[in-house]
Amino acid sequence: MAQVRLARVSGAPGRLTNAATVALQPSGNLGYVTNPGSGLVEKFRTITGETVGSTPLPQGIGPATLSPDSRTLAVLGVTSQRLFLINTATMTLRNE
Repeated sequence: MAQVRLARVSGAPGRLTNAATVALQPSGNLGYVTNPGSGLVEKFRTITGETVGSTPLPQGIGPATLSPDSRTLAVLGVTSQRLFLINTATMTLRNE
């Protein structure tokens, strides 16, 4: 068993909780991590851990999942009781 640092999670507070999610694209070298404490969603390269994009959301976000075509990341806003849809190519909020 080993631990691998995939990416540094930015934002303050930067602590991950059990509500944090890591979603990996089935093809390619990209992943997404949610930080419930800061509300930041980060896109990173799975091989290097390099951050290649981010989207700020309200604090208290929870689980996230990718659409089957990997074009949209759906993030549940637990505290705000909203569903956020993020365009994964541009890391922009499509709608909530």
